[in-house]
Amino acid sequence: MRILLLKISLLLWCFTVEADEIKAITYNVWFDYSTSDQRVPRLLDLVAEKNADIIAFQEVERWFVNALEADVRFKYYHFSVERGWFNSIKGGLLILTKNKNIQHKYIHLPSDMDRGLLYVKTEVFGVQLCIATVHLESMLDDTKLRIAQLDALSKETSNCNNMILLGDFNFGDNDFENRVVNSDYLDVWKQLNPNYQGYTWNIIESNLAKRNSFPSEGSRRLDKVYIKGNLLIPKGIEMIGNHSFITQYGQILFPSDHFGLLTRFYVKNE
Repeated sequence: MRILLLKISLLLWCFTVEADEIKAITYNVWFDYSTSDQRVPRLLDLVAEKNADIIAFQEVERWFVNALEADVRFKYYHFSVERGWFNSIKGGLLILTKNKNIQHKYIHLPSDMDRGLLYVKTEVFGVQLCIATVHLESMLDDTKLRIAQLDALSKETSNCNNMILLGDFNFGDNDFENRVVNSDYLDVWKQLNPNYQGYTWNIIESNLAKRNSFPSEGSRRLDKVYIKGNLLIPKGIEMIGNHSFITQYGQILFPSDHFGLLTRFYVKNE
């Protein structure tokens, strides 16, 4: 009933308020270089085809950035990335935006894995948006660290009135971290697809996820999209990269060990 009312309200709102649509992708691209020559061309084809306005990548290495910069399909994007020693990518985080960024910032989060928060401020259809991405602590027993990281990113972006927060959060729907997520954040998948599990880390469907999973780990919805503010209205969300392919060597692969997410929003013009 709640979803039906949301759809009715959205339909009525569309007739009364001027709005435009944007698309955003989040994708953990997997840092494994040994399979990158087979995986990355597929991944870039997939992402380029979606023609998203905002793209957030996690587990990014220097070679992945090089591949993006060499691909003419991404030459109109603005790259936001923080470089470290020897041109490394801090936090493995990268944001691409079609609109020019007003501000770019990277902060270190409480972490044993050198994790961080990357966010930019940009303007879309006259609305100032914060675009933030994270890759939270990865171990199953890192709940306390992930809670501290969620608290830190919430404080750091507290001045963002309208925000898209997307990335690899490394906790599933039944994990404790859900209880401490900022109440201002709307989980788009839960809002639009409440009856579908949406496992982006799927050890049943993906041989890569199964191979890289912990012994006691099951399939989980690790990759998420949250929104904050009243000028973003979620229109749709779907998984991408959830189909395997056969390499020239007869190997079955996926573009990454994670599945990505493509989200569509209406942006209300004030």
